[in-house]
Amino acid sequence: MKRGYNSLIIDLNDLCSLPFALLPLRSSGVQHHRRLSRALMKNFGRSFFLLGILKILGDALAFGGPIFLNKLIIYMEESSGSEQKDRDLRRGLLLSSILI
Repeated sequence: MKRGYNSLIIDLNDLCSLPFALLPLRSSGVQHHRRLSRALMKNFGRSFFLLGILKILGDALAFGGPIFLNKLIIYMEESSGSEQKDRDLRRGLLLSSILI
């Protein structure tokens, strides 16, 4: 380090020699065939799975909103049905619109 700080490095002999563990012949035999997909799954797999579940839940609620609205409009036009069904449709529409 001092040699490079004090003067220019012109030749390979100006550099210090590497330890045996860092020599190219030694380190090339140590490499394992690792896969990028396996490394990504190991590091980020849990986060992606949790976010995937949230995405599926959000998409299902976004898809369910218009369906609940359609059922509620049909129910109001017919005016025949139980009050329990009315409450269930209103709650479903409310939940799907709040959670989106």
